[in-house]
Amino acid sequence: MSESVLQAYRTHISSNYADFLERMDLACTVEEARGTIIRDSRGRSFIDFIAGYGVFNFGHNPSDVVRALCAELEAAPLWNRPFLQAPAARLAERLAALTGGALDRVLLCSTGAETVDSAIKLARLSTRRTEIVAAQGGFHGFTLGALSLCGIPIHARPYEPLLPDVTHVAFGDAQALAAAVSARTAAVVLEPVQAEIGAETPPAGYLAEARAICDAAGALLIEEGVMPDVLLVGKSLGSGIVPIGAMLAHRRTWGRVGLTFTMSASSFSGNRLACIAALATLDQIDRTDVLERARESAAVLRAGLEDLRTTHADLLDRVTGRGLLVGLHFHTPQMSSDVARTAIQRGLLVATAFCNNRCILLEPPLTITVAEVGQALHVLREACDATGRGSGPIPVSNPGVATG
Repeated sequence: MSESVLQAYRTHISSNYADFLERMDLACTVEEARGTIIRDSRGRSFIDFIAGYGVFNFGHNPSDVVRALCAELEAAPLWNRPFLQAPAARLAERLAALTGGALDRVLLCSTGAETVDSAIKLARLSTRRTEIVAAQGGFHGFTLGALSLCGIPIHARPYEPLLPDVTHVAFGDAQALAAAVSARTAAVVLEPVQAEIGAETPPAGYLAEARAICDAAGALLIEEGVMPDVLLVGKSLGSGIVPIGAMLAHRRTWGRVGLTFTMSASSFSGNRLACIAALATLDQIDRTDVLERARESAAVLRAGLEDLRTTHADLLDRVTGRGLLVGLHFHTPQMSSDVARTAIQRGLLVATAFCNNRCILLEPPLTITVAEVGQALHVLREACDATGRGSGPIPVSNPGVATG
């Protein structure tokens, strides 16, 4: 089965991706995924420290979300436009409430990258300007608009010419940002953590300075850690089961957008199932202690990785990130790759950062337990021991992982 699927990938989807999976010993299908554990078609079990590249924040197939979607499908009210959608209205209210009502205009989208394109349109409509300032190292998706903001040239250059009037400045450099923002600037687009280059964070106070710079120039601030004019959310909003994204904006930016039917007329944006999944996902935050437990697990993970960096200074340069989004930076790409393959062989699912092959990006589900973090740290230490001895990946069979 896996071999035929692999061949179909090579022929019809992406031979490069198929080659990558073979190199990482992951060219197989998944038989079962529940919580933080994945079981593949070879009978191997993994603790998941990739989470679908940040999609499965609440683990795989969270039961409350699955039940909500099953109930919705059985009830069969799956009409969409042109009627009103009660789940969409409830979701918009919930999202606006999370900002304290500061961002009370909501556009529901199908993906995170679609929210980026929507934010560009919002900025142009709201300010009547075209210039966008973004950060070097930033990655926002693969739509043309999102690629135009991409601060990683190797990913954007093949698609040129992209949108004009985009300027990139060093991430975390407030002086460079102030010099780039002018009366022609429609918006500044920033990430509070640049995940795809290895969970890089800006210096303390940078986000507040960016807010002040935008206010002085009359530009919008998008995707920021302080209160922005526009906030973009996506990835795990639908628990990884149904794709969804959302753009939240201040009412002062909304005048021309609200008069533009095309901004809210996309066929699948805000569809009923996606909204049901998002509402059930938000319930997980409100009704459980998942965030408190995630903070405990994050503290244990960070302490363990800092200790690993100290004991394996021959391999490891630094540890970056925030919470459970952590970058483990190696001195060379070969070291990173060897450690990742060895970890996979020993039951820990990890991967290098999308835009930095010297870094293993750890982004486990928020539901990861302290015990599972301990198992992961043990495997990473074994993998670093082997790589540090110069033996490369350990050719062992996957022994499985404890699930109790």
